[in-house]
Amino acid sequence: MIQNNAFVRQAQVFDDLLEEDFDQPEGLLALPNGNLLTLESQPSGSIKSNAISTDRELIRSVDLPASIKPLNTAFDPQFERLLGLNPSGNKLIEIELGSDGRLNSDTLTEIDAKPFDIKNARGVTVAPDGTLYVLDGAAKEIVVIEPDDSGNFNVDTISKIDLPSSINNARGIALNPNTDNFQVLSPNQKTLYELNQNGELVATRDLSEFSLQDPQAIVFAPSGDSTDPEQQQSLYIADEQLGIVELSFVEPPDPEEVISSQSNANGSLTLVQTIDGSEFSPPSPDPSGIAYISSTNSFTITDGEIEEDIGLPFQGVNVWDITGSGSVVGTGDTTAFSDEPTGISFDPNFSSNGRFFISDDSGTFRGIYVIDPGNDGLPGGGDDNQLRFNGTNSFGRDPEGVTFADLASQNVLFIADGKNNEIYRTTLDGQLIGNFDTFGFGLTDPEGIAFDSQSGNLFLVSDPDTLFETSTDGTLLNVYDISAANAVKPAGVALGPSSNNPNSTSVYIADRAIDNNADPTANDGKIYEFLLRGGVSPSNQAPIVDAGEDQTINDFSVLLDAAVNDDGQPDPPGALSYTWSLVNGPGTVTFSDPNAEDTTVDFEDGVFGEYVLSLEASDSDLSTSDQVSVTVNETTEPPEFSTIYVSSSSNGTVDGISFSDEDILAFDTVAQTWSLYFDGSDVGLDISGADVDAFYINSDDSILLSLENTYTLPDVGSVDENDIVRFIPTSTGSNTAGTYELYFDGSDVDLTGSSEDIDGIAFTTDDRLIISTKGDVTVPGGTSGGGPRRQEDLLAFAFTPTSLGEETSGTWETFFDGSDVGLQGNQEDINGVWIDNTSEIYITTQGDFNVPGGVSGDSADIFIFDPISTGPSTSGAYSSFFDGSANGFGEDLDGIHLV
Repeated sequence: MIQNNAFVRQAQVFDDLLEEDFDQPEGLLALPNGNLLTLESQPSGSIKSNAISTDRELIRSVDLPASIKPLNTAFDPQFERLLGLNPSGNKLIEIELGSDGRLNSDTLTEIDAKPFDIKNARGVTVAPDGTLYVLDGAAKEIVVIEPDDSGNFNVDTISKIDLPSSINNARGIALNPNTDNFQVLSPNQKTLYELNQNGELVATRDLSEFSLQDPQAIVFAPSGDSTDPEQQQSLYIADEQLGIVELSFVEPPDPEEVISSQSNANGSLTLVQTIDGSEFSPPSPDPSGIAYISSTNSFTITDGEIEEDIGLPFQGVNVWDITGSGSVVGTGDTTAFSDEPTGISFDPNFSSNGRFFISDDSGTFRGIYVIDPGNDGLPGGGDDNQLRFNGTNSFGRDPEGVTFADLASQNVLFIADGKNNEIYRTTLDGQLIGNFDTFGFGLTDPEGIAFDSQSGNLFLVSDPDTLFETSTDGTLLNVYDISAANAVKPAGVALGPSSNNPNSTSVYIADRAIDNNADPTANDGKIYEFLLRGGVSPSNQAPIVDAGEDQTINDFSVLLDAAVNDDGQPDPPGALSYTWSLVNGPGTVTFSDPNAEDTTVDFEDGVFGEYVLSLEASDSDLSTSDQVSVTVNETTEPPEFSTIYVSSSSNGTVDGISFSDEDILAFDTVAQTWSLYFDGSDVGLDISGADVDAFYINSDDSILLSLENTYTLPDVGSVDENDIVRFIPTSTGSNTAGTYELYFDGSDVDLTGSSEDIDGIAFTTDDRLIISTKGDVTVPGGTSGGGPRRQEDLLAFAFTPTSLGEETSGTWETFFDGSDVGLQGNQEDINGVWIDNTSEIYITTQGDFNVPGGVSGDSADIFIFDPISTGPSTSGAYSSFFDGSANGFGEDLDGIHLV
């Protein structure tokens, strides 16, 4: 029986190493000593390997030969060697592990892998007995190669395991030594598939919540939680954008069941207000810690990510002093001593000014700073007294949160350790007193912690929906439902007076939401106030209204999800009433229920434009309102295509048809068959190294072609990679014939050099010629004042010709900026493009892609960009279109055209 949506949780992310020590991990191996080894390609051509502990400590870095493809590498524990395929997949590389525990490049040997019949390796793993398993993406199977007693491989030991048909675009395979089952990753489906040794599907696990950006190799290794049993395994994923992600399949207990078994209380809290960190000046996108300062009746907020300057420009502020209602009254900066302040607490009893405790889980420090306030009352630059929980200590490897507690017996610190799921109690000079585990009552990765001096208990957060209350010895006392906040990643917690009643006590929770490492543009941090307990409400307050997100739709109906909270008092004066209305717009609207919190809005058919709607909520005699904008777009139905034409950057075979990189193939989408449409070798392209790397089929069946290098063609003479020729066929298919003429001379309009090689040709609906290039390009008018463009900028330009052929002339303008819409790096360089009659842009990339909206795939796939705007400020949305591997085509696409 298949277990769908089996349990999986994120245990930790090695993002701090990504920032400091390595750039784009592609390969990932588990070493015998429990450490991990990452592999990444270097610009020099070598492969850099980094040995890393599961405590996120970089142990060493060395360079390996460039003959290995990092994705297709694994460690063989039986014969103590690295095994990896070279980039072309025709050689198996072996590097032995030396007596010092390091790979010895001098022992590198090469084995002929062609007899293994591997068409497109997409990951490898090795069993404890030395059996090598290769994931073949093109053949959709696992190739099994057993070694002999000396570790040698030969063709007689090969067998194959078919993958289930439900797995698409598989990349990454790992064998769990505890179960002998495989985990196979499908990045575009955002799913882990568990298979037994027969290839039968055992379980699926949804990975969409973990915001993986560009996952590569996967491997099983011991759990990073040092308190887990020694044999407990986690799955580690190398992600080129996030670093290393540790996933655990061990499910914690349900906290409500723990509470029920103890006959303790549980319930929900009233959401009083939401404070938006994006409205701070400057904004706080990832608020990580929060502490109440009684002497100033304010809260100090720390942001553990903003200084990385990967999205919002760092303006020298990662500390904010705010009032209970969210007004900023002061700012500060901890970077003189801490780049990543994850948690903060305040000791009001120390001298007249008190002192701050700030946790830091980055780099080699990973400890607690004890900091005196500056003249502004915020953490100052002094770091004369620091508690370091580093490699010489037996606890505290991931301090996420800290709280000062003035217990009757002594003043102590409680420190939340996210990786080990532990709460440590220490003296104020860092001596361990005791600890308790949070996994046992259902809390994983504890991040925020606060001591409540009134009850003598601790409050803990990490789960988006639950606030935990425990005794100081770790007994779970209460769980509170905080789902009304719709939090993403609660990271800090503090107790303080309610914002609308100083006689009441509220819990303030800092939510860093989407981490800026996952999405550099995310500016979504928030602070939530929940009423915990307290006195009589001084007066009724108006409800808090959020009419929802502004939207752009391509339909005449939309559901609006509003969020309305009552006045936050313990005894609300009455039920809320709602009224939706049209403020302005080009046509009429109809609400399914104008007196409901959520409603469906129908817009007048055929009347497009922006509509502004208002929601008013009333509580007793007080009311407030909020507005939302909905823009209704006019759209044209996209065409249905009968044929997809493609060219490849390499030779190959599909449906029994052999093709070369100078050919064009046709895929019949109805019959699901392939045929040869243009045989380049018939018409002068049978030249060594010739490659058609861009083409376009005109309505008169002539074909525009651009080649990868300089060649001499019949009828035309010498053409280079910056030119476009027009082929006028008299016949196509296996007997291609016709003549050439020069269509576009790139050198006439400032396209010169190999970096400005045309690798994409398309036309807009208003007949502008669209050009993409392999690398940096400079053309007049294409940029503000000219200058180079990044290679992921789709052709970066539109060309409006005044003449073509031998004397090409015209004007350039920027058409599409891929960096505006999530394309990044060489792998996502545009390799082919086509535009339909609705102006949707069809794209194929040089390598694997993972773009906003959860659309991912590889270089054999085509995806769609639906633009809202083009030009220097490109915006829009992506969707999937064509899976090459699923249709038998496993090569790199470098040209596309649809009919």
